[in-house]
Amino acid sequence: MVAEIRALEDNVTWTLEPLPLGFIQSQADHSLFTLITHARITIVLIYVDDFLVAGNDTSQIDVFKSILSTNFKTKDLGSLKYFLGLEVTRYQKGIFLNQRKYTLDILIDSGQLGARTAQFPMEQI
Repeated sequence: MVAEIRALEDNVTWTLEPLPLGFIQSQADHSLFTLITHARITIVLIYVDDFLVAGNDTSQIDVFKSILSTNFKTKDLGSLKYFLGLEVTRYQKGIFLNQRKYTLDILIDSGQLGARTAQFPMEQI
């Protein structure tokens, strides 16, 4: 991987951009970055060319998006609805996550959308 990135840099095909000041990369998940200042937190999750930006201070998020847009072509898709196959619905008391669309796509692709269901007993708790 290092050799491939070095080749891209040598060919001036790509340049590595440093993290914005203050962001720390997670040791558990290298695609997760956090910025914590006082009581404010900004969280950035990166998957290939998709970014999920969340936090408790919109001005800090806006600063991050501004820095990002000066270095890259960006498109703000607004509030989170879908990310990596997860559908996100926000409610007053919390957040609901599901994979309904992903599941339907699998059923359609495999030709099983019209299949009959099978009943099976569930263990009583």
